Amino acid sequence: MDIQFTHIDGLENKPINIHLAKGRKAPPTMPDKPFLGVICGSRGSGKSSAMINLVKLYEPYGFYDHVILLSPTYHNDVKLSVLAQSKAYDFEVITEVNHAVIEDIIDRIKQRIEDYKGYLEYKKVYERFVKTPNASLLKPDDLMALYKFNFQEPQTVNIARIQALMKAVELELAQEDWFAIWTESMGNKVP
Repeated sequence: MDIQFTHIDGLENKPINIHLAKGRKAPPTMPDKPFLGVICGSRGSGKSSAMINLVKLYEPYGFYDHVILLSPTYHNDVKLSVLAQSKAYDFEVITEVNHAVIEDIIDRIKQRIEDYKGYLEYKKVYERFVKTPNASLLKPDDLMALYKFNFQEPQTVNIARIQALMKAVELELAQEDWFAIWTESMGNKVP
């Protein structure tokens, strides 16, 4: 099978200037931005080994938070269990692959992105809290978020805590309740 290329006159592939988040460092000689790749080959050609080596190559650089392996034959290939042994990322295996499963994965990825945005928002709230000389100057929404997050400095992305945090901003409380929360958060008992 020959692959043929056709050049289209007048069509230039100029780079589009956009602002991206700071990328993670990649291993030398490897792509340093998110990329899509396909590993295909005949049975016994080394597809699994190539995929494992690729994941392991990037692992020390903190590229992955969550690895999802879609493989109907996962349980037939002992070497794939190497991926599950890593402490650097959450690992998930899906052996039944269909459109509904793919849609679920996409939905969960979107939710993780939203959770991360919530984490970033809490981080901003916490930074405002640290810079504010008097906590009473903070907005009630900020105080509630801080209270729900136990006034702790955001260290890592803990999805369960972030989800609880994001629910906090939906609460509707009277001014007296906000004052009680603020009073308790400062270490004073509310009568």
